Amino acid sequence: MYRKNYKIWQLLSLIAVLASLLGTAAQAEEISLTEAFQRGRENNPELRELKEELLTLERGLAQLMSSLDWQVDFSGQTSYGKRDEIKGLMQTYYPVDNKLKEEGGQLSLSLQSKKTYLFGLNIKSNLSITEVQPFKFENFEEKYDYSLDLSQRLYPLLPSEEEKKYYRLENEWKIAQIQRAALLKTREIDWLELYFKLDSLKKSQQLLAQNYRLVEAKAEQVLEQYNIGEAGKTQLLAAQIELKEAEIALKDARSKEEQASSGFAQALGLDEGQLKLVDAEKYIDQLPAGDLNYQDLDGLMELVVNDNTRLRALKRKFAFQERELKWQKAEGKPQLNAVGNYKHNPGTDDEWVIGLGVIYNIFDSGRQEIALAEQLAELESLQLERQQLLQQLRSELKGLQNQLALNLLNLDGKRLALEKAELELELAAEQLKEGIITEQQYQQQILREKQAEIDRETAQHQVLISKRRIIDFVGL
Repeated sequence: MYRKNYKIWQLLSLIAVLASLLGTAAQAEEISLTEAFQRGRENNPELRELKEELLTLERGLAQLMSSLDWQVDFSGQTSYGKRDEIKGLMQTYYPVDNKLKEEGGQLSLSLQSKKTYLFGLNIKSNLSITEVQPFKFENFEEKYDYSLDLSQRLYPLLPSEEEKKYYRLENEWKIAQIQRAALLKTREIDWLELYFKLDSLKKSQQLLAQNYRLVEAKAEQVLEQYNIGEAGKTQLLAAQIELKEAEIALKDARSKEEQASSGFAQALGLDEGQLKLVDAEKYIDQLPAGDLNYQDLDGLMELVVNDNTRLRALKRKFAFQERELKWQKAEGKPQLNAVGNYKHNPGTDDEWVIGLGVIYNIFDSGRQEIALAEQLAELESLQLERQQLLQQLRSELKGLQNQLALNLLNLDGKRLALEKAELELELAAEQLKEGIITEQQYQQQILREKQAEIDRETAQHQVLISKRRIIDFVGL
């Protein structure tokens, strides 16, 4: 009876484990690592948020640029009346032509346009035509009015307020581009690290599944020996405990693998579930080699100063702030403007005027001085921020170097452990031939050697990730 119940318990345990494995496999989606990362670039919440920010800035730039481009307005108006009765009304609200002597109609059309260029040229034009009954639409040259106004700041060459808004928004857009590109590289390293962890857990789980079958076979053998009196109760309990521990280890590995798979899918913005990743080696092989002296702190800092993405963004802020200061200083200088005007009126000679105008604010109650002080304070703040950032980056780089050094030491240890496991496997093969150990013990030694190989591979991946983080950090 005891043996029968034990057999049933074993069968149910095996069915549960297999059902878990097969159920997960049935949900698996085959996807290459390259494709998974591509989806991550599109679906990752952080990257999508930055992409939306970029699109918002681009729309803002397009809107500002459109406000500087040609603006054309059309207006039309028709009226009907008797001059003596509606003279006041029509003169107040409508451009009544003097030709309207008696009761009749009038049609007025107007086309206005303007454009502002980024270099300071402003153009405005107006074309209007008035026609009275009977509407013949003839001899337009006698009926249209046209005017053209031009203005250009000659000194100092400063952008208008609208132009400044455009340049500021453009600078924000460029900084956002730098930040998104930096985040993308960082997240790809994070995803690769998650993949390595997931791959290691899968391989370890497969070994634990094999170990479970070996321990199960051993437990069955001990049970048979117990039933015929060749094994004691202590041996049976030890075998059952070993089997239970193997089952717990397998289920724990399965749980960790599922969590890692779910975390990997969520990080990439994919549906949760087990992913069957293929062609990972192809992606890993195409990674840049990064021929660096990873322990040369000063040499790496030179690269950081030139190419680190956070410093690049700060440099752009600093450069634009210097530009703002230059604009503010120029605001206090006398302004020299060129103007031009051309008019065509029906029945009269055309008129035109060109000229120069000077504007100088003699006294502004200290407004210019305050504005300059604010710009200088902002520039000094950015300079201090840069010094602090350099110190912070140097400290972070040291941390990355230390982590790489630890990972290299760990790799050396895992290589020695693998070498030891290989020697032990060779010894186990000899012992199996001589009958010193059982086949099951030999198979378990094979599993230990395979796990040592997985551990060594994991250590190699940790070194690769550490190097990738340094390469990304220095901006390569």
